[in-house]
Amino acid sequence: MTSFMIMKYLLKRSYSLFSVIILTLLYTLILGVLVEVVQSNLNREMDYADLYRNFLGSLLGILCYQVFSRQKNKITMTVLAFITVLIVIEQFALFSVLSLKYQQYKKLPILADFSLKGEVMFWSEGELMTNESENHRQSLKFTLATGEKYSGFTFNEVYQDWRNYRFIEFHLRSESQKAEKLCIKITDLSHDEGSHEYSDRFNYCSTLAYGKNVIEIPLDKIRNAPKTRTLNLAEISRIGFFMIDLTEEKTLYIDKITLK
Repeated sequence: MTSFMIMKYLLKRSYSLFSVIILTLLYTLILGVLVEVVQSNLNREMDYADLYRNFLGSLLGILCYQVFSRQKNKITMTVLAFITVLIVIEQFALFSVLSLKYQQYKKLPILADFSLKGEVMFWSEGELMTNESENHRQSLKFTLATGEKYSGFTFNEVYQDWRNYRFIEFHLRSESQKAEKLCIKITDLSHDEGSHEYSDRFNYCSTLAYGKNVIEIPLDKIRNAPKTRTLNLAEISRIGFFMIDLTEEKTLYIDKITLK
């Protein structure tokens, strides 16, 4: 909206259309970069795709102004159609995610079992594998590497509201003959928007045996984990899994995560 107002003001000041487009897009770029820099200092990652979306929005505003002010021509209409297609493509990805999240909601109390097409996109990494011992059900395979203090993966898009349940249950498999501790951290939106303190989240470590493992955690324990507040079970954000100081590569499988 601000870009549109600037463009309209410049046109009234008799700037050429080309100059208006360049100045408007330059303003969009500067403002977009400033917003991303501010967000990166507020414990949010910079998203350069937002700059692309800002450009699309500014171009759409400029072209719509041209059309509605009856200054349209073949070039304007062609570019408008092209920009519209790019925006539809961009929004299609958003609608795909929303559709997947709705299907995730319909599976409750199961949070993850990899039966949905595209469910892997909710995770930071991982490879879908067929579990022959479980009627060919899908599992997510993770390889934890050595060389770093912490090696792990994250369930980034968890269904947020856990208030109607009492436990969370993790079904995992380990290929390691050696028992290793797997640590689980669970955060809410307040933690993610705050200082990310260790004491402000739920932390739990469990020793994994070779083969199948089931870890059951009471939600009351998760709720009361932060030292200075109560973790909000209506706004769960992420579940992280990691191992510490690995001396050899480890392979883990997540078969299912469910609320009870």
